[in-house]
Amino acid sequence: MELDETIKKLLININQCELVSTIWPESGYLLSPEDAALVDVSGKSNNFHYFNEILIPLRGHYRYMLAGKLYRCLPGQVFLIGSQEQHENYYTSEGKTGDIHHLWLSIFDNTQLLATFVQYEPDGKELQTTSYNIALLDFPNDLSLLKNWDNLRRAGSSASQVLKAKFALSLNYIMIQLLEQIDTPPASTKDFQQKTIETAKLHIRHQLYKGVSLDNVAKVAGYSRFHFIRLFKLYSGMTFHAYVNQCRETRMKELREQHLSYKQIAQALGFSSSSAFYNWRNTRKNNYI
Repeated sequence: MELDETIKKLLININQCELVSTIWPESGYLLSPEDAALVDVSGKSNNFHYFNEILIPLRGHYRYMLAGKLYRCLPGQVFLIGSQEQHENYYTSEGKTGDIHHLWLSIFDNTQLLATFVQYEPDGKELQTTSYNIALLDFPNDLSLLKNWDNLRRAGSSASQVLKAKFALSLNYIMIQLLEQIDTPPASTKDFQQKTIETAKLHIRHQLYKGVSLDNVAKVAGYSRFHFIRLFKLYSGMTFHAYVNQCRETRMKELREQHLSYKQIAQALGFSSSSAFYNWRNTRKNNYI
């Protein structure tokens, strides 16, 4: 993937961007009630999931819905979207100006995150999706993204500039890792394919709530459906659908331990309805009883 110099400069200097979050409801980017009333939000699908996300606008202007409120979404900002926080799930043409180029960071735990670049045309048509897997295990403790994010949450609206700077520094370190990965060519075709499949697996685990499909993940990986099926089996040792079921089983056990309702679990696993979840569950009983 190639990034232009403007976007590279923005990512390298991410610590200079303004943090936008419901932690600080006084954000200057929040639309006034009068301006918000002019935006048709009927097509904006709100959702939530059980991991943290960060939205970094790279190009274009958008009106983004977070926790039921509309925000101006433009380069120079970093949106912090906490676990189980309601937010806009898909882009719409409403409130969009020009092409949209955003970077999403999905942080599932302290070991790794998924960085996904998305591009959209003004009519909402997706142009490109490219993902990278960033390992977090070797990060210094003081640069732990989730640790510094938790510190911000605990401090709330009284968070000091020092706490915000430490979080921004963690994010800056991640951007350096990401840009190095983009700029470093793979050692061999095999290494590249293996890394791509590992990233695809991470994408599946993080996007279960959206109802991952083979065609979509193959597109993210940059391969045709047929070629992706072959590579996934080669490097993972199982079929795509077997891996999706394995991820769903693992996630279902975790959510049951959190005492979530079956309706909430069905939504978190990407099923269109509770009945679809029950049908799948009945076919998998021998795997988890």
